[in-house]
Amino acid sequence: SFFRFSPVFLLVRFSTNSPEPIPWFCLHPKKGSFLQMGKHGGGSSSGSPPKAGYAAAQFLIGGLCGVVSKTCTAPYERARLLLQLGATGSTFEVMRGIYLSDGVLGYFRGNLVSCGRQFLNKGLLFSFNDVFKAASKKLVTRFKDSGHSHLSWLPIFLSGSLAGVSMQMITYPIDVIRVRIASQMGKTAYTGFLRTVVATVTKEGVAGMYRGVTPSLWGALVYEGVKFGIFDVTAEACNPFCARVGLSVVPVAGAIAGLCAVVVTHPNDTVRHRMQVQGMGGTPRLYSSTAHAYVTIFQKEGLRAFYRGLGTSMFGKVPSIAIQFTIYEGIKKGLFGK
Repeated sequence: SFFRFSPVFLLVRFSTNSPEPIPWFCLHPKKGSFLQMGKHGGGSSSGSPPKAGYAAAQFLIGGLCGVVSKTCTAPYERARLLLQLGATGSTFEVMRGIYLSDGVLGYFRGNLVSCGRQFLNKGLLFSFNDVFKAASKKLVTRFKDSGHSHLSWLPIFLSGSLAGVSMQMITYPIDVIRVRIASQMGKTAYTGFLRTVVATVTKEGVAGMYRGVTPSLWGALVYEGVKFGIFDVTAEACNPFCARVGLSVVPVAGAIAGLCAVVVTHPNDTVRHRMQVQGMGGTPRLYSSTAHAYVTIFQKEGLRAFYRGLGTSMFGKVPSIAIQFTIYEGIKKGLFGK
């Protein structure tokens, strides 16, 4: 009978120390509440969502929106990556080169690894952000009560930044593997997840899995802070206008937040990707540190090198972020009513 309401619902079984049979809960997609199915799955009664179930659902929803958005924009992401790593020509020329070298599947090279990373990445990111944002609510209230409402965005920025750093620390090695697979053209030793892990660890040691981790942490600190901070501020500011013209505020705010985050952090993203691929296949390491990478790239290629692939990045990441927020907020509101 639950399929009459929606094809999507979640059964969660929560472990307890009680000797009583463990109850099953069905997360009702329309009413946003947990319905206890009884001791053995029969009957139903309303219940508040257990914390473990809410956290698990947040993780699953965040992971789902990450996989969908990443797959939708995979061709542009690969072209952007190749441009950042030094490929010449326009975005169209790079995408044409991918097709000539690897065919249609070349646009999705490394996407399976990327989707696995995105599921873990976005699941953790949105879950961490909600946790940190909930913890910062008192601080926001304190700012408003003390007459400093103009600083109420700061806790939102900090919650996004902390969520980004926490997520990056856990998922970074997967990102290195993803970049190394996607950066290659034709047949190489870096064509599959396990083969790339083995090749990287064999030639560079475990440290190879953490190439470019410093700019990644700084990038996550700024990128996620800007993204979540501007999303909340923009959603609140644009809500009256969107309601008046009949637009959903979530994708609009998500697109604006994505645009700002991409423009601000693109130079750091370029440095991060270049550090991730150096040393591949025994090639010499060009950069000894993040600061050295910035100086070397600027001296040899100029300021424009930091913004190479920015247009492609905006074309791929802005709709990707808008999709992420739309799916996450939509499903979360449908499930939990908030």
